[in-house]
Amino acid sequence: MVPYEPTRGNETAAGAILVGSAKVLWWAHLAWALIGFVRMYLVFERKPREARLLQDLVVGMVYVAMLLSILAFVFDAPIGALNATSGVFAITLGLAFQNTLSDVFSGIALNLGAKEGRRP
Repeated sequence: MVPYEPTRGNETAAGAILVGSAKVLWWAHLAWALIGFVRMYLVFERKPREARLLQDLVVGMVYVAMLLSILAFVFDAPIGALNATSGVFAITLGLAFQNTLSDVFSGIALNLGAKEGRRP
């Protein structure tokens, strides 16, 4: 069993379920290990406010990558169309919420900058 290759169709139903479950667990454990390394690295940087925001972004990207990998390698689903559709959807949402997102990111920048100015 190779977790990064699609499952072949010559297995019984029980065998396919077992192999699929093992592959899902492998991808989940890989994602958890990557998240653990990211958290350890950011803790050693000792910048709690910036690290928390960066950690949340990286963890989100790792989980999205894990889900796409599971779809591609366990369920043998074509993810090229899904990537293109999600890109178009993200552009549409970004343009629709442009002012709101600008205000949110400005607030984050002001909040991080205000905390930096108060430190001795």
